[in-house]
Amino acid sequence: MFFRVVFFLACIFSTSHGVTNCPLEGPIFPKPQNLSTSATIKAAMKDLTAVLVARDADNSTGVYTNSYSVQAFSTSDTGSTPLFHHYYTAPNLATFNSTGVTQVDADTVYRMGNLTKIFTVYTFLVEAGDIHFNSPITDYVPELAALLNNRNITIGDLASHMAGIASDTQTEVPKCGAYPLCNRTAFAPGETLAYSNVAFQILSYALETMAGRNYQTSLQDKLLKPLNLAHTFYTMPNESIGVIPGNASTDNLSAGMMYSTIADISSLGRSILRSSLLSPAQTRRWFKPTALTIIMDPDRPYELITAYNKASSIGSYSSLLALLPEFGIGFSVLIAGDHALNNWVEEAQANYAGNYLSSELNSSVTFITDTSKPGLGITSWISNGTDMMAVSTYLLTSSISANFSARLYPTDLQVTAADGSKQVVLKAIFEDLATQAKDSKFTAVCGTWIEPTAFVYGAMALDGFVFTLDPSGMR
Repeated sequence: MFFRVVFFLACIFSTSHGVTNCPLEGPIFPKPQNLSTSATIKAAMKDLTAVLVARDADNSTGVYTNSYSVQAFSTSDTGSTPLFHHYYTAPNLATFNSTGVTQVDADTVYRMGNLTKIFTVYTFLVEAGDIHFNSPITDYVPELAALLNNRNITIGDLASHMAGIASDTQTEVPKCGAYPLCNRTAFAPGETLAYSNVAFQILSYALETMAGRNYQTSLQDKLLKPLNLAHTFYTMPNESIGVIPGNASTDNLSAGMMYSTIADISSLGRSILRSSLLSPAQTRRWFKPTALTIIMDPDRPYELITAYNKASSIGSYSSLLALLPEFGIGFSVLIAGDHALNNWVEEAQANYAGNYLSSELNSSVTFITDTSKPGLGITSWISNGTDMMAVSTYLLTSSISANFSARLYPTDLQVTAADGSKQVVLKAIFEDLATQAKDSKFTAVCGTWIEPTAFVYGAMALDGFVFTLDPSGMR
């Protein structure tokens, strides 16, 4: 289960412009393909290393008692080599856990806590798919029928914290009536988010019924073995391979009690972004939110980047996995103890922007990038001698507008040839920026999601552009 978080990137897109574009929800540039060779990424990683090294030397940050591992990764990584990594070993680690490691690295095992839930849902999707998400849980765990008292909780409700089951931190039934008339129900199913560990334990029971085997076997066969997550454990491993202080608990194993390394968690994240075990369509459905955890301000929609985050803190451990599918990148953090990138613009400029010309057809089109705007902009477009910018403007506004904007956005549709070359489809969005205004509670001026393929010329849609790229992703 991921939580969807929206970041405002004022450092990337200037807020000084009076009018804004209104792109479709989703990526605003094609996903970068060669991040490890990018000068921008290298400079950013160098700066990040300097920040972390300075933090490691500052005693006020608790460095004496906190060990941690950090990795940034992408779908363009070679094998399991991350874009960035940094490992820090607390000076007191040798005495803090004499049976564990004395030096933290990529294969040091940490307790994951609630990051376990990602493994649970991923295993469920690989084993059974999402076809069962609207099925009542009582179809697979009939023992719950009497307890639920006709409350129609579905598999999907359990997987998205929408079952209305209260947090299991409440250990006593409130003194307000006989059980189950007064139980630990927090909300009606599907009403609102209510975090629950119990829901994920029940989800694993349902999977056992569907698969005809225990959950741990499904986890091992469907996830850990295919992804070669050799340092991820369902129960507490030998302390000699990790930072594992304290006593192990076997409660809610499917909710928050697993152990893993930073390398394995990055591999898991890379697999999700690559759709290596699920179909791309199923991965995209998984990323679509059931409910939002924050209220979004739609003032400048193209400044929003969607990140899918799962964080946890349990005892002396903290963990985080964040995925940014629009750019094919993510990062992971593991901690044990007390407790601005624009490479996609550069690649779009190199691989897509420029002037395309066919003298035989008297046709040409010019694409540009602008760090203050989303997507690829069209500055001129002639087809068989016809000014298609003027045609598009007139179809949109019934007049010629000086504020007309045509910008291209990824569709994630492509065809790969036998030699590895690709044909990639981008979709144009046509706007009259003079009419753009801020959305309000009851109006939706930013309604470009209605427009794809809405404008045609000679019975042909105007908004589809196909780019041919070589096997390395270059034009």
